[in-house]
Amino acid sequence: MNIKNTIKNIGILLFIILPSIQNANADEKLSETEKEIISYLSDTYNEQLSFLERIVNINSGSYNHSGVREVGNVF
Repeated sequence: MNIKNTIKNIGILLFIILPSIQNANADEKLSETEKEIISYLSDTYNEQLSFLERIVNINSGSYNHSGVREVGNVF
């Protein structure tokens, strides 16, 4: 599996998990740290999505060394 597919899979996972976190049952007791994490993820959702899209759109196949380096530099 190449980096592009891996990143796409991470993106799909985020789309599955993040809504679940955002819709956490209000009766559940969350620590302050957990609340801060959820708040941060919710507040920066569009930024995260844009970043993911930027990375996925870099041609970084195994034999495209400059693309692989570009992805590495972004991270």
